[in-house]
Amino acid sequence: MTRIEYNNWDTSSQVKILVSKDWYVSKTSYFGAVVTGDPVETYKKLIEECHAFFAIVGGYNQSFGKCALYKVNDKRAKYENETQFRMLINTLSPIQTAQPQIALAEPKDISLTPTQSTHTYRSAPNAASIAVIIGNQDYRTKGQDIPDVTPAQNDGLVFKKFAMENLGILEENIIHLNNATKADLARIFGNDRTYQGRAYNWVREGRSDLYVYYAGHGAPGPNGEAYLVPVDATADTIHLDGYPLDLLYKNLSQINTKSTTVILESCFSGNSNAGTVIRNASPVFMNTEETTIPPKLNVITAGSTNQLASWTKNKENGLFTYHYIKGMKGEADGPQYGNEDGQVSMSELQAYMDDTVTYWAKRYYNRKQNVQITVAR
Repeated sequence: MTRIEYNNWDTSSQVKILVSKDWYVSKTSYFGAVVTGDPVETYKKLIEECHAFFAIVGGYNQSFGKCALYKVNDKRAKYENETQFRMLINTLSPIQTAQPQIALAEPKDISLTPTQSTHTYRSAPNAASIAVIIGNQDYRTKGQDIPDVTPAQNDGLVFKKFAMENLGILEENIIHLNNATKADLARIFGNDRTYQGRAYNWVREGRSDLYVYYAGHGAPGPNGEAYLVPVDATADTIHLDGYPLDLLYKNLSQINTKSTTVILESCFSGNSNAGTVIRNASPVFMNTEETTIPPKLNVITAGSTNQLASWTKNKENGLFTYHYIKGMKGEADGPQYGNEDGQVSMSELQAYMDDTVTYWAKRYYNRKQNVQITVAR
């Protein structure tokens, strides 16, 4: 990689990245590079060089300086981590990359018996099917005292790709929202006065399969009730700022669909991979009560009520989402877990998740995580 100085941000239409340092609040650029070949590798090298620079001049810390990336010709948009940068390069030319793939987190020696090649595990395109996909990652910008969920937006992108390729959902029938506020959640799912939000408006009555995927924080209220945490919430007032999980279930159950499936890459313990969501909680894991699931809904959650939703070791995906996608693409129907009939049943998926998510959460983090699957009845 050749390092190039840039004083004029608009000298080329090519996409460039710039590592900058904050010096007494004044942002000063000191090097950049044309993104060629593997832009993510370029990113890593630039960040390494930035950290090396700070080591030479006196040490790298938040008050002294900060290594960050900026993009040319886009109001110097800031990208502070690799996940954000990957999202950037997936939207730009001439360095446009393929749609994001699930990044492997397990050791390379892991192996699963492949399913039969004749099985596609893909539904035919269905003009009636609807998906709502929410990736709540950035809690620092609008929220207060709540840590970010690093893989949430990438999880949403991966699920969107899976929805289009494997569930047969047309892209124009997908509501995809990153960093949803409480008002956004109410617009989509309704509130305590009406269930007729955007999800209701998009559904074809009696004909639509509706899928709701949420990646982000969940948290307990003071009385043990569970909440989805919008990105504009405050840690001390989740019971006021959060979106009640029982309200989500209640409103979705009132929509006349062919089927409704809720997939939650979230936990409701008050803690997370990134740190505590609820401050001053005692004990660390608050006792969240089970939320009653209406008979009409299929609900698949990353863990039981008081467990953490773990991330893969590289922090690019939730451990649950990573294995859910693999399982639904056919691994769960393989001979180790299923009957190889070309379809993934809920019992096959449960067996697969028990053998993967539960194992890797224990191996990586020495914690319990048991995926919960509730089937409509």
